[in-house]
Amino acid sequence: NLAVGDGATITISGDMRVEVARELDAIRALLNASEIPADQKNELAGAVETIETEAKSEKADKAKVTSAMNILEQATKVGGGLVDFGVKLAPHVAGLAGFLL
Repeated sequence: NLAVGDGATITISGDMRVEVARELDAIRALLNASEIPADQKNELAGAVETIETEAKSEKADKAKVTSAMNILEQATKVGGGLVDFGVKLAPHVAGLAGFLL
């Protein structure tokens, strides 16, 4: 279902788009309910938007998806007061990675 052509694009099928949208919605809900700093929240929301935009395109830009996924993955590894958020975020990021990377 995930076809990587010349290495620069990713083809995402209809069923996969549904799963990606489901994970992105879950991440958005976590962001909205979280008390993480605004700058981090904005960065993560931007990554979600990038993934959503690319998932809707015929040929998703692999570099953009990878960059956005890296931002989300880093948020799962933070410490301090963000541990709870990272723990909740991790399974959704892993789900996206399974579909996109």
